[in-house]
Amino acid sequence: MSHPSRYLNARQQRGLDRLGDALLPGDEAFPSFSRLGCGEHVDKLLAEMPQRDRGDVLTLLTVCGALPTALVRLLVALIESSDRVPTPLGATLRFAKMGVRGLVLTLYYSGLKGSHYAGRTPLEILGYEVGVYTADVEVRHEHARNTAL
Repeated sequence: MSHPSRYLNARQQRGLDRLGDALLPGDEAFPSFSRLGCGEHVDKLLAEMPQRDRGDVLTLLTVCGALPTALVRLLVALIESSDRVPTPLGATLRFAKMGVRGLVLTLYYSGLKGSHYAGRTPLEILGYEVGVYTADVEVRHEHARNTAL
């Protein structure tokens, strides 16, 4: 991700891509997290986070940006296996799992892509479109306008 971020430095951006690729490495049909470039839009999520949560995310991304890719994958495997870890450590890992998945999956399935990605987004590949049905609202407004005359 080369897009400038208001919140992330270069190491944290690299960490986001490594973390995202560990969860969503891509395959023949779907792009990897980093290839999609959706991390360019991370500021939209970080801006809405409470400052303490944002600080925790930035710390995790800093660590992931400094670790070799293999260790980031190992960290993600540990977080993903948190259901089998009892004790307070397991609870902490489950919170981390929820936070990491929330950040990465929200970006990946947002329908947004990076400025250097020309392919289809995961939503386009899936044929999924979000829409809001408004026909009955429009009919009520039209009826209200006609009866007011």
